[in-house]
Amino acid sequence: MPSQSFPTLNGDAPSWADIDLNFSVHEGEVLDMEDLAGVKWGRKVEIGEQRGTGGRLKKRTGGRPSFEASITIYRDAYVKLLRALMAKAPRDKAGRALVGKVAFDIEIQFTPFGADELHEVSITGCRIMEDGEDSKDSADPNQLELALHVMEITNTIDGVEVLLV
Repeated sequence: MPSQSFPTLNGDAPSWADIDLNFSVHEGEVLDMEDLAGVKWGRKVEIGEQRGTGGRLKKRTGGRPSFEASITIYRDAYVKLLRALMAKAPRDKAGRALVGKVAFDIEIQFTPFGADELHEVSITGCRIMEDGEDSKDSADPNQLELALHVMEITNTIDGVEVLLV
């Protein structure tokens, strides 16, 4: 008799092959970013506590959320992103474009082939706060790591934005 703890039909789960990423520069261009090697994001809530006698937890606060994100991007896509940021960037006295001051949003969508459900994550208010490259002898294309400062990360499920707070 087969085990009933596993489904008998094969299903598809979202994977990198099913991803669609768009970057929207605030008051600027929308970029379809196909040349990304990876995206990483995280959320957490810091909850304050009020303790009573004996150290017993009596109450807790609603909490304060924090967000982080980073992307691994190929060089040609990074240049594409920089050009879009340059178009909206303020200039310093030497005429250099201050691209780290320009915000953009990232929309991540997954839909497995043949599925109806859309898995959606919005990373809003991103600014590049760190970039770096680790070039080495290889046949692989150049990649850069970008650390982002993020204002908010939400999921959209059944048309409702979901925030971890």
